[in-house]
Amino acid sequence: PPDLGKDLASKGFKVMVDTGSVVRQLMINHQKEPLSNAEFRQALAYAIDRQAIVNISQRGYATVGSPGLVPPNNPWYNANLPQYSYDPNKSEEILSKLGYVKKDNFFEKDGERLSLNLLYTPADERTAEMIKDQLGKAGIQINLRSMEQATLDSAILKWDFDLAISGSGGLCGDPEFFHKAVVSNAPWSARYSKNKNIISLFDQQVKEMDKVKRKNLVEQIQDLYARDVPSIPLYYSNSYYVHDNKVNLYFTIEGIAIGIPIPMNKMSFVK
Repeated sequence: PPDLGKDLASKGFKVMVDTGSVVRQLMINHQKEPLSNAEFRQALAYAIDRQAIVNISQRGYATVGSPGLVPPNNPWYNANLPQYSYDPNKSEEILSKLGYVKKDNFFEKDGERLSLNLLYTPADERTAEMIKDQLGKAGIQINLRSMEQATLDSAILKWDFDLAISGSGGLCGDPEFFHKAVVSNAPWSARYSKNKNIISLFDQQVKEMDKVKRKNLVEQIQDLYARDVPSIPLYYSNSYYVHDNKVNLYFTIEGIAIGIPIPMNKMSFVK
């Protein structure tokens, strides 16, 4: 548990922290109106205070999500992205532009209140409550629905949802896992194939042998992903490991297998 880190460090143990391989994100049903509109999804992004979620829901033991999905500790990360800093006024401005009118603290259009369902598991209850409160302050009514993970995954795969909190690991790995997190048919994937430029860039990057050129392609994908907002990466969970420092353990670059950040490499045991 993160809380034990300082106490164990004071007793001589070495504390290692993985800050970006596991992401929790707000999945968006971009197949249905109004969520199919990229500007509407941008309005959602501006209305969510990701730093507050990290500070309160995760008690600071997490890193704010990047709109491009790839975490900051990944060598493929693009730091020059639209960041959607918390700005409920900007969110309301976009919604007004899209024809929504504020009435009784909530937006409506054609006489119908803007109301969305948010699915989550009990483990994400605090985060779900904060998102409801934040979007509510921006004029978007959120109805919470708690369910078990298998039920939530099934609803996502059937596109039977508006918003849902889900996530995955492996993001410290090769960009091919980033590819899967965007287009594969999995409940933790955005399953976003609408932007053909993203698909084309993914095809190019997997064939590119020059690492510098490949990084440029992956950075372009992150930029397009951030602008289209097919999902909203909320935060990357911090994972803590402790050892007695008799062996120099370390995280293997890009993890092992699909990108698992286990801090134990066989080279640590070679003299």
